[in-house]
This record gives sequence, C-alpha cells and structure tokens, in this order.
Amino acid sequence: MQGEREAPGHVAGRRRPRCRRPAAKRGLANFCQLDFANVIGSFVARIRSQCLLPGCPSNKVRLHQGSDLVTSAWTYLIAAGLFEIGWPIGLKRAQEATQLSGSLLGVVVAVVSMAVSGALLYLAQREIALGTSYAVWTGIGAAGTFLIGVWFFGDPNTLGRWFGAALIVAGVATLKLAH
Repeated sequence: MQGEREAPGHVAGRRRPRCRRPAAKRGLANFCQLDFANVIGSFVARIRSQCLLPGCPSNKVRLHQGSDLVTSAWTYLIAAGLFEIGWPIGLKRAQEATQLSGSLLGVVVAVVSMAVSGALLYLAQREIALGTSYAVWTGIGAAGTFLIGVWFFGDPNTLGRWFGAALIVAGVATLKLAH
C-alpha cells in the first residue's frame, strides 16, 4: 500500500478508530472520525425520509391519498396569510398610539401575528411546495395589507395601486390553480 495516500492526520500503520454505533444513531457531537461526506449524505437521507425535498416518492403518495391533507395545508396557508396582515397593522397602531399602553398593545399584536403566521406557514409547507407556499403567503399579506391600508388608514387610492393589487391576487390564484 505504498502508492496509496493516507488521510490527513492519519498515522501510518494505525487504523482509524471506528464508532461503535451505526451512522444513523450517531449525532453530530458523537463523531469518532470526521467524515463530512457521510454526515451530509445522512442529513440529506433524513430530510428525504421526512419528505421535505421535492421529488420524494412518499410525498407523491401522501398527496394522492386524499384531498384532506392538501385541503388542510391550503387552509393553514390562507390563515397564515391573514395573520401576515396583522403584524403591519399592529406596528401601524403602535406608531399612531398616543399612550405607551397603546404602543405596547400594537407591538404585542404584531409579534403574536408574526408568530402565528410563521407557525401556520410551517404547517402548510409540509404539503405545499416552498416556492408556492411562500409566494401565496406573501401575496395574501401584501394584498390584504394594501386593502386595510386603503380602507382604514387613508393610504393612496389610485388606479395603479389597485392594478398592482389585482396582479398580486391573480398571481396567487394562478399558483393555487397550478398546484
């Protein structure tokens, strides 16, 4: 074995220590040898087994088992988009408040809306593709915030702004139909 190259840090004639546990049961803190290819491979395999990557066969099976999973995911996504509207409203209320308690209430509404929106988006992304779910989420938030701003906060009400909001809604509808 004179022609073979040894790994860096390897002492000639000595075997590398092996972990006693199989690779699937080792955590990142329990490495006996530094083998990044196996770490990355097992990480990708773990993600694929949970169907978080596109093209996962079991993901297709789950989507075709019935429409209940997909319907609930879209319900989560729409609710997440509606809560996405709540945090700019909370921040606007905090800015317009004349007392400290009003400002704090607005900030609390904003933070709670962000947290609930993020949690619902997380649930929706289990069944809906990342790009689709994020675009729909932000589209609902953007169009809804535009409408609330025009109706309740005196934001400019021009034809161009309404056309832009209509394009957002059309894009969201197209993403839903194409899913």
